[in-house]
Amino acid sequence: FRNVTDMHFRGVRVDPVMMGVLEGMPFLRSLNLFGTNLTDEYLEPISKMKDLTLLDLGANGALTDDGIKKLAGLKKLEFLNIFESQATDE
Repeated sequence: FRNVTDMHFRGVRVDPVMMGVLEGMPFLRSLNLFGTNLTDEYLEPISKMKDLTLLDLGANGALTDDGIKKLAGLKKLEFLNIFESQATDE
């Protein structure tokens, strides 16, 4: 899985095992986690995926501004969906 660049888990429940698999994919450019019951704690491993250009976190109602701030280091990010989360314009 090391060379995978695109992953779509729309509607799949995220757990620590899945996050471990994602951490083993350093070249991800597109990650869809729409409606996966993500919480802020799961954004830490995602913040290390420096090649991400598209990140869909929509419909994850537990995500907050504090969690989204962890993604500030993703300099290549062109698209971020946080619709239906607790995140604000801050």
